[in-house]
Order: sequence, then C-alpha cells, then structure tokens
Amino acid sequence: MKQIELSTRELILLALMGNVTELVGIPDAFLGLDEQEIELEFSNIQVSLDSRGLASLDFNGEFTLQPEVVNISEVVYSCTGYFAVDGSFRDEGEGPMQYYIKDKNIVRLENIDNRITITRCDREQMQICILEALQFGCLKETIVPNTRLSQKAILQASQYIKEDNLTAAEKSLAQEGCSKEIAEILIKGFKKEGVFNTALSLDFSDRRHGARSLVLIGSIEGTIVMDADSDDSDIYDVSSYINAQVIERVKLMIDRAIGGNHD
Repeated sequence: MKQIELSTRELILLALMGNVTELVGIPDAFLGLDEQEIELEFSNIQVSLDSRGLASLDFNGEFTLQPEVVNISEVVYSCTGYFAVDGSFRDEGEGPMQYYIKDKNIVRLENIDNRITITRCDREQMQICILEALQFGCLKETIVPNTRLSQKAILQASQYIKEDNLTAAEKSLAQEGCSKEIAEILIKGFKKEGVFNTALSLDFSDRRHGARSLVLIGSIEGTIVMDADSDDSDIYDVSSYINAQVIERVKLMIDRAIGGNHD
C-alpha cells in the first residue's frame, strides 16, 4: 500500500491499537469528549474502516486491521525520526509538511482540515521537498551579529506585531539586547506581508539526537536563522543566513534521522 487516507481520530485509534498513546505532530482530536462519547466514536471508526476495506469487523465484534494498513500507519505513530516544515507557503487550512521515519521507511503526512493522507516516499523525495521549501519567498543571504534571544521575548514581540504595535515590538526586542538590524528583519518577517516577508520553521526530532527547531525569518532587509539551543530549547541562537550552510545543516539532520554516516 503506497497511500492511505484517514481522519485524525482514525489515526489515533490505530496508534492506540499499537499501544502508542502520544503521537508526534498530531493534535488530540478527542479533546473535550467524555469517555462514553469516545467509546461511541471508536465504534463508529471501526465500522467506517471495515466498510472501506481497511479492517474487518465480524459479527462477534472482533476487529482486525489489514496488515498493509498497520505497515504504513505505524511509521507515523512509532516513528524514530520526524520532520515538519511550516510557513507562509502553506495554504490556509493546511497543516505543516510532515515526514515520519521508522527503520528507513519514510512517509509524508498531509493534514488538511483533519483529513490525513499518508504517502510512502523515499529519502530523495523528502529531501527535495524540504529543500524546495527553503527556497520559498525571497530569502537572501545576510550577515548579522550573533545574538541569543529567549522564546518568551520572541513570542512577546510576535504578539505586539499581531496587534500592529511595532514600536512596542522594537522596544521589547531591544531590551533583550537585539540589534536594530535583526529586529527589523524579525518584525517585517513576522508580519508576512508581501513576497519578501517570510516565516519558515523546520522541526526535527530523532531518538538519538533529540529535538531541534530551525526558524528562518526573511524580509526585504534580509534573512536570519533562529536555532533552538540544544541544551536549552527556550533559547534561540540568532545568526546570519548563508543558504549553503543551512542546506548542509538540513541534509545532516536528514542523515541523522534516517541513520546515515553523520554523528
């Protein structure tokens, strides 16, 4: 089976059947339901999967998933590596571009309005899509002084920008020791108005090296890279954007997740 379509709740049920209670990158679609409502929904899901030939439900209530359904879905809920790419290049209603890796098996997950499509792919296809996302918009190479900013400060500035209070955003960033050059790129990039202003995030996770977040913020003034500190995920290292260097970092993370030769 190369591709499967599921609802978010169906995927969660498959994960539970595989003894997995937490899914990376998948929202809890049962949030707010009581126990009785969840049990009813599980019954409805079983009937739906049976009617679509993805499982069998006999008269005794015995429910069995088709082996190929398990094989493709378990790459998601039992993944050892995970990539998510999100930003202003995604259409409204689309979730992030997500890739899951398990034992060198790779799938791409697309979530549009809680309808999930899981498609098998290979390393080359995944790498091409991720690197193409890096070329979206007008990210231009920029040299800036290295800076460290807390996630709290970035979120506070982002909130001011949403409220169109740019003066307050500038002051809050300046109080964190942020240079005027970096502040201008952050503010215009977060506003996402026009082709030059871009916010692009890449989240990586694998069992050996843990989680890491890479955020590219671009504007007419230039582009910066925000990298979550490996020892403190609440602190971002803000640095210059050199396209070739970022591409090499992304390739390295892909190698690590798939089990390449890099340490």
